[in-house]
Amino acid sequence: MRNVFSVASLAVLLVTAGASAQPKPSASVSSAPAPAPAPTPAGKTTASDVAAQVQKAYVSINAFEADFEQQYSMKAFGQTKTSKGHVLFEKPGKMRWDYTEPKDNVVVSDGTTLWSYVAADKQARKMMVKDSQMPTALAFLTGKGDLSKEFNLELMDSKQLKFEGGHVLKATPKVATNLYNFVLFYVDGTTYHVRRVLIVDAQDNRNRFDFKSPVVNGKVATGKFTWSPPAGVTVTTN
Repeated sequence: MRNVFSVASLAVLLVTAGASAQPKPSASVSSAPAPAPAPTPAGKTTASDVAAQVQKAYVSINAFEADFEQQYSMKAFGQTKTSKGHVLFEKPGKMRWDYTEPKDNVVVSDGTTLWSYVAADKQARKMMVKDSQMPTALAFLTGKGDLSKEFNLELMDSKQLKFEGGHVLKATPKVATNLYNFVLFYVDGTTYHVRRVLIVDAQDNRNRFDFKSPVVNGKVATGKFTWSPPAGVTVTTN
């Protein structure tokens, strides 16, 4: 089965990242592996400062939607796959990812059940959110959790990462997970909204999401977070 994401539960991690602003042209980051950037020099804004401002900014965000582009780079094969679509999110924990590339793929959760559907294979996966290894990187943006408590935080050199005017926050989970080694949050220096998320796993595979044309606290249509597999689709559960 060709996964909508490399791991279905990564959808849960990334749903929170997009209620933000469109990346500036100077904010591009190569998906190829690169040397680890140096931490921000002492005496300036700290990682804890940025984390606190990000959490404060997202307290007032109850719903958002945005277009997204995903780049998943597989180091061992030297390949990068690009996907596109539209994401809709509503607290607490509801989300819907509708893909235009690959066409008709869907990831949707009503906060309890998580579905991922690969249209070309006519296969769907159903699981309970509580069993999906939902990363704690999600929690602070859904009104739960605390970045500083759940992660070891480090403020990277935004100039070196070509993200001048913003902050790049490296979050390494205090409790190890097989989903990822660390996450980079690219944070707007004015609004403290996250504009990009880059996930790096133990094999140095990189899963990057950029978000465009966000709508914050817009009206969400009834039924957007319920989904049933089309006729003829094979469903797996776990």
